[in-house]
Amino acid sequence: MLSSLANRLYWMGRNLERSEATARLLQVYADLLLDLPKDAGIGWETLVRITGAEEAYGQARQWGVANAVLRYIAADQSNANSIINCIAVARENVRTLREVVPREGFESVNDLHLLAQKKLGRTSYVRVRFTILKEIVQRCQQISGLFEGTMSRGLAYDFLMLGRYLERADMTTRVLDVAGEALSLEDEISDHDALVWISVLRSSSGYQMYRQSVRSRVTPVRVLHFLINDLSFPRSIRFCLHEIRRSAGELPNGEAPARAVEDLLARMDGTTLKHLATSDLHGSLDAFQQDLIKVHEAISSTWFEH
Repeated sequence: MLSSLANRLYWMGRNLERSEATARLLQVYADLLLDLPKDAGIGWETLVRITGAEEAYGQARQWGVANAVLRYIAADQSNANSIINCIAVARENVRTLREVVPREGFESVNDLHLLAQKKLGRTSYVRVRFTILKEIVQRCQQISGLFEGTMSRGLAYDFLMLGRYLERADMTTRVLDVAGEALSLEDEISDHDALVWISVLRSSSGYQMYRQSVRSRVTPVRVLHFLINDLSFPRSIRFCLHEIRRSAGELPNGEAPARAVEDLLARMDGTTLKHLATSDLHGSLDAFQQDLIKVHEAISSTWFEH
């Protein structure tokens, strides 16, 4: 396989996953902020911080204005990580990959792109916001299921999975980082903090699975364990890393990416959740994110760069 094709598969996986995760975040936080008091410490700027675009956003826009934040994250062409731009990049990638992905995959991504162009600009309107974002999430999940169920387990599939799971792990660390910085990490938390931690689980579609797995009330340490270490939940960081390691192991010359994943797993093994919750959660998650960047760099230098 040409390195250019592998690169496009990888970034198609990342951009589809980023589109779905961002749409779900908008959906969950828009509902959450209706229930929180104004002094709760969680606002619209939280969403901008999760996507890592606070500097670019703050240069040209007013903080705290709901419609401006929603439009910037969902449909602003100047925001490289907006949902509409991520879908556009995924569509352009899959357009050039029709020889290696199922035809239905291209048609589904193209339909998603047309839907985004038509409707995402309206997410600032409360009346239709939930319906539009729900449809984006459902379409992304259908596309992921289509690739999962129709692609042969070969090189193309493994590069697609590398992108999907690396982006998923990165988004989970971002959500936990912002929540941990704004909220109490003690076992006894206020009602509105509990509501936010529940929303953190819902932003990963994990609240129901958390209840089935933990069978106890929501506390920060339990949520951290579930979203960082639970090997049975497909959006936890550890699950994603195991899938990245598996895909790298199936590909030729995958030793360097696999070692980068092993280094991150070793860092996680050496950090207890109690330590995370009682010391520097932000610093630890920032270190995780830096290690994810190293995994990406190892993938890029191994397979994509000449």
